[in-house]
Amino acid sequence: MNPARTTTNRLFAACALLLAAFNAFLQNFPGNFSLNGGLFAFSDPFHQGEHFAFAQSLGNSTQAVDALSIHGALDFIPSLIGAQLWGSDHHFIPSYAIYALLGTLAALLLFLVPGAAGDAARRRASLFALALIGGLAVGYRDFFLLISLGAFYGLLTAELRPGWRTALQLLFGLSTAFGLYWSFDRGIAAVVSLGTATLYLAWTDRRFVLPLLSFAAGLVILACLHDVFSPRAFIENVMVLVQTSAQWRYNPSEKTATLTAFALFINLLALGLFWGSHLKGRTLRLHAAEAIALTLLAILFLKIGTNRVDLQHIHSALWVPGILAMRMNHRSIPLHTPLLCVSFLGFVFAVQIGVEFRSYCLPLIAGLILYQFDAQRTAIRRLIKLTFLFALLLVLFSAWKRNSDLESYAWLQSLRAPQSNWQSAEPAMQWVASELLRNKVGCVFDLSNNGIINGLTRLPACSRFIYPVYASAAYEDELIQSLANARPAALVYSSTFWSYRIDGRPMNERFPALDRFILQNYPQQTCEHGYCIRYR
Repeated sequence: MNPARTTTNRLFAACALLLAAFNAFLQNFPGNFSLNGGLFAFSDPFHQGEHFAFAQSLGNSTQAVDALSIHGALDFIPSLIGAQLWGSDHHFIPSYAIYALLGTLAALLLFLVPGAAGDAARRRASLFALALIGGLAVGYRDFFLLISLGAFYGLLTAELRPGWRTALQLLFGLSTAFGLYWSFDRGIAAVVSLGTATLYLAWTDRRFVLPLLSFAAGLVILACLHDVFSPRAFIENVMVLVQTSAQWRYNPSEKTATLTAFALFINLLALGLFWGSHLKGRTLRLHAAEAIALTLLAILFLKIGTNRVDLQHIHSALWVPGILAMRMNHRSIPLHTPLLCVSFLGFVFAVQIGVEFRSYCLPLIAGLILYQFDAQRTAIRRLIKLTFLFALLLVLFSAWKRNSDLESYAWLQSLRAPQSNWQSAEPAMQWVASELLRNKVGCVFDLSNNGIINGLTRLPACSRFIYPVYASAAYEDELIQSLANARPAALVYSSTFWSYRIDGRPMNERFPALDRFILQNYPQQTCEHGYCIRYR
C-alpha cells in the first residue's frame, strides 16, 4: 500500500474521530440548569430526577415494596457512583456529568464499531457521516449495547491473537449480560440480535461458545450481587413496561406519520441494499452472522424508535441503517440505477423534513446511504455530492449554533468542588422536600412525578411506581392500595410543572379513583411555588 495514502487515511480517521468527539460533546454536555443565586439548579426535575429516585429504594430497610426501575440499572448506578465518589450530599451534579460522559463515549463507540467496506472515498464519507450521526442517534442507554456490538465485530476478525480473542470473548458475554439490566429495551435488543448471531456462529465454530458461557456467568454473578439484578426483578420490570407501553404512543398526526414513514423507508432501503448486494455477490455466507445481527437489530430499534414518535426517539432508529449501508457489498449493488433514483428521492425527502424538524441526522443518514452508490465521477454523482454537502452544512451549522452557548457549559466548573444537592434543586423542590421531611412521611408519594424530591429527602417511594405516571389505569387499584398501606402523613398532590400533565392528561384524570381516595383521606392542602401538598 502506498505509504502516503496510508498516512492520509490515518489522518482523516483521526480528524473524523475528533469531529465525533466534538459533536458528541456538543450534544451531551450542555447543562439543563437554571441559575439560582449563582448556583446551578436542575431545571427538569422529571427527567433529571429519574437519575436519583430509584437509588433511594435500594437497601432501604423501610421500603415495603420492590420499586420498578423503569429503564434499568442506568436509573441508579451513576447516582450510586456519584454518591460514592463525591458523597451522598453533593452527588447530584457529578452524577449528571457521568451521564453526559457515557453519552459522549457511546457516540465514539458507534464511530469505532464497524469497519467501512468499499474504496477509500466511501470509507471517508462513511466515517464523516457516522461521526456526526452518533451525537444524536445514540446515548448513555446504548453504551453497553455498543460495547457488545464492537466486541462482536472484533471477534469476526480472524487476525486476533489468542489472548486478545479470549479477552474479547469474555467482554462480549459480560457486557451483553450487564447491558440486559442496564437498559431493558437496549439489552433485549442486544441479546436477541447478537445472541442469535452468536448461536449461529457457535454451531460451526466452538470459539463462540465462550461468549455464551460468559454471558450466562455474568447473569449468575449479577443475580448474586443484588436482588435488583434477579431474573424475577427483570421479568417484573419488563412485563410492566410491555403492559403500559401503549399509553406513551402519540395520537396519529402528520408529524408522526412523516417521521415513521421516513424511519421505515431508511431501514427497508438499508436492509434491501445489504441483503441484495451480498446475495448478488454470493458473499452472504461469509457475512451470515453479521446479516442476522444487523437485521434483528434494525427491526428492534425501529420498534424502539417508533413506539413514541418524536424526533428524539426517531433518531434511535437511524444508526443501524448507517452500519448496514457501510457493510454492504459495494461491488454488487443490485438494480443500480432504480435504487439510485429511490435513494436520491429519499435523500431529497430527508433534506426537506430535516430542515422542517431542524435535524441534521435525517438528511445525513439518507446521504450516507446514497453515497454508497458512488462509483464513477459523472456529473450526476457530483451534483449529488454537492447537494448532500450543502444541505449537510446548513443543518449542521444550525444544530451546532443551538449548542454553542458557552454559558451552557459553565456548570462543568462546579465539578471541582460540587455544590450540595439542596443547592442543586430549585426553590420549589426544596420547599416540597422540606415539607415532607417536616411531616416525617417515611416514603414519598409524588403525583408531580419529580424524582428530585426522592433524592433530596433520601426516602423511597410508597409504591412500586416511583413515578405514578408510569402506571396505567390497570394499576390504579394497586396505587390506591400502596398509598393505603404506607399511610404517609403528607403527599405531593399536584403541580403546575409539565410532568403533572404529560401529553395533556393531568394525574387526577389519569387516576380518578385514586384522586377520590386522596381527597377523602388527605383533606388539608398547602400550596407554594406551584406545588400542592395534601395532609392526612
